Amino acid sequence: MRLEGKVALITGAARGQGRSHALTLAREGARVVLADICQDYPTIPYPLGTEEQLATTTRMVREAGGEALAVRCDVSSAADVEQAVQQALSEFGRLDILVANASVNAISPCIEIEEAQWDAMMDVNLKGVWLSCKYAARPMIEQRYGKIVTTSSTLGVKVQPNLAHYIASKHGVIGLTRALAVELAPYNINVNTVMPGMINTDMTKSLSAPIAESLGKSVDDFYADFVSDFHAFKGARAEIVPQDISDAILFLVSDESRQITGHALAVDSGMLVAR
Repeated sequence: MRLEGKVALITGAARGQGRSHALTLAREGARVVLADICQDYPTIPYPLGTEEQLATTTRMVREAGGEALAVRCDVSSAADVEQAVQQALSEFGRLDILVANASVNAISPCIEIEEAQWDAMMDVNLKGVWLSCKYAARPMIEQRYGKIVTTSSTLGVKVQPNLAHYIASKHGVIGLTRALAVELAPYNINVNTVMPGMINTDMTKSLSAPIAESLGKSVDDFYADFVSDFHAFKGARAEIVPQDISDAILFLVSDESRQITGHALAVDSGMLVAR
């Protein structure tokens, strides 16, 4: 119960990594506010979280003995984010933790990226993180206490083809995190980011499907080959699952990490050092 008495806001909480983060923090005693857009973006080539999935996450937290509040929130909208923070304060009276997890992706050569898709990537992945931090930090400053964890990627420090907009946004998240760490340190607020490697989530499967098909492989076989080729760990140990990221976030939002701020923590099965 490392987070007993704490309140956490988690964006992109309807499914995948966000659901895992919510359950992990709730099991450690945090009351959780689960935010998700619950609708699709026209320029993002796969379905986003739904109201039904957000309701499922809420139910799972409660069944595990936790307290949860579900809110619809488009992180690219200042009004939505501010309202989500206000709902957290109205329901639970404080806000101690932000996990800025909401993110989107798409694959396209740089010269073929449509402006609307570029804007969507920046609006969610970078502007959305800034807005979430902006509004969540205000009650934390008043409390003189807070823990903020953003979500970048291993592609926040390296590159690969056909992901220029995603890479730009994730590089930006690391810079933003470091800047906020300096600004918010006087108020006893830690700001860090995690850099997940490739995780076999619904988003990854949707994006990988056309590539896998072009290679004559199933999505699962494509993922297994990627893990084998690029990760330092091999075999079953090499696969990254959402819980791996959640465990890193749990450490960063607990008081065990009180002297860690402005840090980018890779959870990547050794991909950055192996390649």
